Amino acid sequence: MKAPQARFVRLVVDERCWAPEGEEGHSFHWNFIRVLADELHRVAVPPSAVILMPAGAITTDAEGPLSTSKDALVRLRHTIAQFDLGRLRHEVLLGVDLNHHGTWLQSVMHLDDGRQPSFEDITVKSYPASSERSTLWGWNIAWENEGQLPAELTRGRVISTHAGPILVLVCHEAVLLSNRSRSRLVDSVAMQLRESIEARLHSGVRFVLLATHYLDTQSGRVFKSVASQLEQEGFVPIVTTFAPSGQLDDVAGRFGITASEVATLLVDAH
Repeated sequence: MKAPQARFVRLVVDERCWAPEGEEGHSFHWNFIRVLADELHRVAVPPSAVILMPAGAITTDAEGPLSTSKDALVRLRHTIAQFDLGRLRHEVLLGVDLNHHGTWLQSVMHLDDGRQPSFEDITVKSYPASSERSTLWGWNIAWENEGQLPAELTRGRVISTHAGPILVLVCHEAVLLSNRSRSRLVDSVAMQLRESIEARLHSGVRFVLLATHYLDTQSGRVFKSVASQLEQEGFVPIVTTFAPSGQLDDVAGRFGITASEVATLLVDAH
């Protein structure tokens, strides 16, 4: 890892760290947390740096229904309480995906100082890939409200960290900012979601996290395109992901970052 004084450290993680473990459909990634904690210690990541993780770093079944926003907050809190995240000893933005009978709540959670996360610490994925349109919790909520997420679910679009504010896009949400989407999208719900994201984007933030689940050297053209657009507009896009074990360097380079405030950490499975 370079840039020892970086404000943010983005992770490109060996997909083998993400291998599901556990029983009865659970995918508690104990190994991922252990490997990451060891790696942060080994490379002496500054304690002031904010660690930016991929989407879905923790993926598991929800311990109860996801009927309301409050339900979502309770389930997410319950999930992270089962992990020894304190051993990371850093402020983190962590991808957490919950499954309840085929409905998926995908999110990025801001964790700091062991305090209970609030709605201001949670970014909920609201725009689906085509295969997720019937199963993505955030999209279903937006659809029921004609493109408007409940106010509490918009508070975490921009996360306040010790390193500064950062706008968070959870995986496929980034597609809404692509040139192709801007020119072709006609879905009124999706257009409302994009307007909401763009309003927050132009509210004084500089850093933008694109937290993705998986990229390799051939995939993710739209993420690369959106990152390039954001950079041209003066933002600092930061792409995090899981990747094939033999491609970490190449994937990190393909979605590289020029800002000195951001360092890249490659996390191998071992």
